[in-house]
Amino acid sequence: MRIMVSCPSNRYPDWDMMATLHQAIFVALHQGYMVDFRVPNFGTSNMAFARQKELARFLKTGADFLFMVDDDVSVPKHTLTRLASHDKDIVGGVVRKKQKMCQVCADVVGSLDDNLRKKRMVRANSVGTGCTMVKRALVERMIGHFPELEYDLNGETHYGLFMPMIVDRRIILCDYAFCERAKTVGAEIWLDHEILCTHWGRIGFGFGQGGEDARP
Repeated sequence: MRIMVSCPSNRYPDWDMMATLHQAIFVALHQGYMVDFRVPNFGTSNMAFARQKELARFLKTGADFLFMVDDDVSVPKHTLTRLASHDKDIVGGVVRKKQKMCQVCADVVGSLDDNLRKKRMVRANSVGTGCTMVKRALVERMIGHFPELEYDLNGETHYGLFMPMIVDRRIILCDYAFCERAKTVGAEIWLDHEILCTHWGRIGFGFGQGGEDARP
């Protein structure tokens, strides 16, 4: 089983984030996974563009899963192995919003807190890509379903699966636009109640208890 780790950035990632991500990679390698990882610096804040460049690289690697993580999110050490083990189209960790700690970077079905207390997987309508695993088979279905999103960039084929879109007069940005397109081809989206992440700003916006602490 092979995982490509994607962390596009236009700056140096947080030290805490890199330390925990390396722990997660070491755990995956120890358990027999193959992991492809580098931190590309695109020099742009256009995350749709950056994600799509990484998506093109993912398709060339032959990896089974694409793991996307933001450069300011720390993850538990079993993140890669646990998310891959679910074999879901899209499954993410739980990431708090920086400015609204009572909210998470996802549109959750039902009560998040209730699912966390009962230690259950959480269904979602969409999830941010701060800590998210995507199955290769899903990406291939999406490419086949949206041929109009294929474009050339510097002689390489790219796919605009993260391009923002408008639905019911609302602008949906790149992460959530990807999820909307994924649902069109029958994808299910989940959050793992045990992958509780820390979202770094001036302080770490995390959980404190209830799951493995996402710190080095």
